[in-house]
Amino acid sequence: MTAKILEFPKTEKSYGFKIPLYSNIEIEISLLCINSFSTHPNKITAKNLSDIDPKFVIESLTKGRQCQHITPLSKRIIDKILNNVEKISL
Repeated sequence: MTAKILEFPKTEKSYGFKIPLYSNIEIEISLLCINSFSTHPNKITAKNLSDIDPKFVIESLTKGRQCQHITPLSKRIIDKILNNVEKISL
């Protein structure tokens, strides 16, 4: 008698993102981008910023980075924030 070997599909590792914000200006630029360039129905403040999905924040920052009305200094800060995004395993 031979044993039948069952092969299970390989699952991809799930992951999330961590966005460290080190200064008040990084928090303010993030809030500006979220509240100006996103479709989120509620106003986001510093108190509830940590409740927002990091992917949503990254998308808003990317849209803000592409806006012509954002100053070069703000774009550098957005670049710094996006470069500090950490991918984490869930």
